[in-house]
Amino acid sequence: VPYALLHTCHAAADPSVTDSSSDPDLQRYALEGSIGIAAGHPAVPLTFNLADCQNDENPLARAYYKAWNTDDVVVLQIKDGTLPSLLNQGVPGRAAGDKVQTVCVIPVPDVSAHRTMAFLTLAMTPRRPYDSDAAMFAYYLRDILVKSASAICLPEEQRRSRQKFEQIEASLAQQLRATALETERLENRYARMAQLAPVAMYAITPDSRTTFHNQAYLDITGITEKDIEAQTDPLAY
Repeated sequence: VPYALLHTCHAAADPSVTDSSSDPDLQRYALEGSIGIAAGHPAVPLTFNLADCQNDENPLARAYYKAWNTDDVVVLQIKDGTLPSLLNQGVPGRAAGDKVQTVCVIPVPDVSAHRTMAFLTLAMTPRRPYDSDAAMFAYYLRDILVKSASAICLPEEQRRSRQKFEQIEASLAQQLRATALETERLENRYARMAQLAPVAMYAITPDSRTTFHNQAYLDITGITEKDIEAQTDPLAY
């Protein structure tokens, strides 16, 4: 990550604040922290109000508004002119020509998805193209942040209920894995028994394809493996 910014809204993360879109406190965001870029960078707003961002001259501010309005990741790129030239800076410790080409603005909603608690501005490495895998990384990071923030902001009782649910879910997943392993063990045991059985054992589908057979079936019927592979109607034998 060449650089990243985090703007947060403390009111949006406070469950005691009434959920009203007209509340001005729910639209005020401030720079919480940054890496790889100075807090006083001319392209980075220290604070902004979503109500004023729609027509703001700063492309980054307009991107915050779009991300909030669509609740989706907004991609800014040099090639389509959406990324400000001031944010097209070089990667520290890399060649001068290694400059950021793509920036993702990631909205982080609360657990109810009614409020946007924060915006993460993430510069993507110029050493690889921005493709579906890179986009998946941005969405995956968003999911992690949403879950982490929800665990912090949820009331204690809700957090305990969530933990209990996750424990039940983990227990069920473990039981499912154990059942799958036991089923596989029994299937392997049956397959070994069938192959060693002195009687012919086989299974055919309604369209006359042999899906299972043992060696005794071949010995008794005189059918070969090649016949089964090429067969269209085993009843013809």
